[in-house]
Amino acid sequence: MATRTPNWGMPPTCHQKIDENLLVTDAGQSRELWEEMGARWAAERELLWAGTRPVSEWLVTRLQARAGETVLELAAGTGDTGFLVAGALGSNGRLLTSDRSHAMLAGARARAAELGVMNVDFLELDSDKLALADECVDAVISRFGYLLKGEAPLAEVRRVLRPGGRLVCAVWAERSRNAWMTVPRAALAAVVGSDEQTGRDLLAGRSLEGVRAAVAGAGFVVAEITELDVAYRFATEAELWAFASELRGPVAVAISELDAGKQAEVRAELERLSPRDASGSYALPGVAIVSLAT
Repeated sequence: MATRTPNWGMPPTCHQKIDENLLVTDAGQSRELWEEMGARWAAERELLWAGTRPVSEWLVTRLQARAGETVLELAAGTGDTGFLVAGALGSNGRLLTSDRSHAMLAGARARAAELGVMNVDFLELDSDKLALADECVDAVISRFGYLLKGEAPLAEVRRVLRPGGRLVCAVWAERSRNAWMTVPRAALAAVVGSDEQTGRDLLAGRSLEGVRAAVAGAGFVVAEITELDVAYRFATEAELWAFASELRGPVAVAISELDAGKQAEVRAELERLSPRDASGSYALPGVAIVSLAT
């Protein structure tokens, strides 16, 4: 059987009316950070995926993708969540895998090639200002993107969805309920007094009720919303250290700037602060808020 090459472009229905001024632009330090993280996330994809796959499966199950539909994934990272949808769309449907990071999309392309996903287009998009036509997608899936960082992302989702379209999304609950965020940060701070969080904390006060209100406030009808407990698990100290020193965004960058002696101190503190589960593995739990809206 002849093989096909995935289309790296954009479906005609979404390509119409694109405003070139809305194409993603440099967002400063945050953009640079995620470009740096992209290659690291691709290399450690399985470590990240194992802990959060249940969230993706919840979203995909509620989405109920159908053959011939166009589904947009926002902040796709290495794309694994969207790829769970691709098979249901059939050869006439399209998965639009998008991220604002070149490096993340490179990882997603590589993963699609490994899985043999062909009905996919890769787009560099910023959720604040989607460079897509009005009412050009049937469903949007967003897992741990910045969908609630303000009014713009949800308004943009509403704009690009066709009438009757669905939104499934997952966001993290407030930071204090996510040890995978707080423990690496605390380990670093214990050694060098560093603090990952600067500026406004987007997760401050994040709750089930708050997410419901934000989604409903953008004009959606919330059909289902709940919390899911998740956990990143690490069988060895090396895996735990790789998570903190390679994948934890600003914490990882700060660790990379330390000398070997200080890094060793942070590593020891990380192991001391990280709880273990019944199997003896290190376990850093968290709470995701997931929802389905129309």
